[in-house]
Amino acid sequence: MDAKNRGRPAKVNLSQIIQAALTIGLRDLSMTRLAAEMGVAMSTLYHHVCGIEEVKAVVADQLISDVDVLAHESVGMNAHAFLLAAGYRLRQLFAAAPGFAEIARSTPRLQGQILKVHEKATQRLVDMGYEERRALLAVRVIADYVEASTARDERWSSNCDVGAVLDQNREDAANSGCAVLIRAFGEPGDNYLDGQFELGLNALAAGLTQTDSQQT
Repeated sequence: MDAKNRGRPAKVNLSQIIQAALTIGLRDLSMTRLAAEMGVAMSTLYHHVCGIEEVKAVVADQLISDVDVLAHESVGMNAHAFLLAAGYRLRQLFAAAPGFAEIARSTPRLQGQILKVHEKATQRLVDMGYEERRALLAVRVIADYVEASTARDERWSSNCDVGAVLDQNREDAANSGCAVLIRAFGEPGDNYLDGQFELGLNALAAGLTQTDSQQT
């Protein structure tokens, strides 16, 4: 049933449902949790969506659209800046919606939308002078790196207190007299995983945008 054809109580709109779903996270999302988060009856939600799968699809559509606009925002960027911007935008997407990657892989319609985003990103690099295959590989390398690093962070967060683990690393370095590591880890409370992600992304973008003559 098309959501536009259902009567919508004034108390709730689709945008609010999307925001509540993102607050919960796609992996743990259910109609029961969504209704509780929004403080409404489940019957109210069913005026807007058929069920939890439609909610996930609508949220995913919104997230993909947020990434898709990068193709328009990137006018004037060089290839290095474009790949960095794409990496950070994807990072924000995965952080905003844990479980998004799994849902996208299992939903054919979303896979098609993601391929269209890849198409636009690849075309942007081709417009900058890249050969099509190399442009596609560059886009895939960045996307795979962001997905893998985000999945690692999600596993850490679900299995332990990341801040406590990082602080323990600092303490172990101090007890072992590793002065360089102590300084490198930074102050207690610093999440150097973000720095690790940024360093990796910058290294990949720099390597992917080197010319053939620079690589030899």
